[in-house]
Amino acid sequence: TFQDINDLVDGVTFSSIGSGVQSAAVRVAEFGTASTGTHTFIHQRLGSIWSADWSNNSRRLRIDFDNPVAQVALDAVAGSDTGIGRLDAFNTNNEIIARYTTREMASGTWETMMIGRGAADIAYVIAGSHSDTFVRLDKLTIGPQSETTTDLSGAYHLPYLPAGDYIVA
Repeated sequence: TFQDINDLVDGVTFSSIGSGVQSAAVRVAEFGTASTGTHTFIHQRLGSIWSADWSNNSRRLRIDFDNPVAQVALDAVAGSDTGIGRLDAFNTNNEIIARYTTREMASGTWETMMIGRGAADIAYVIAGSHSDTFVRLDKLTIGPQSETTTDLSGAYHLPYLPAGDYIVA
């Protein structure tokens, strides 16, 4: 079953872009390997075929935010072959302000692509693959990390939190 993602997340608009997509529609569906189970973001390829494979130019995922954000994370999953994921962040002037490119991943492995900024200036991101590979996209996280685990010495790290007072429990 397909689920239209734009009905699920307030303040966020998802669209598929590029010359290899039939429409801008993005859905979530059970489609094989994913970092969180079996559901990934899918798009409609030319010929009305739904696919979970995102490319570097012809089939990419665009995520627009109603209000700019300071941090975005998205998992890139290598499909049936090796894959390299890429996440680009843009400001309201359509200027690229940050980029994350994964290592080359073996089939079925994944890496979280995270972009964090000191200010909430990310208006939208575009995700896909790099170097003529294909990836699947899963587990979108918007905003700073709010939970962590200490290491063996009790140290912890929470990047990109806005300035303010916090209670650590």
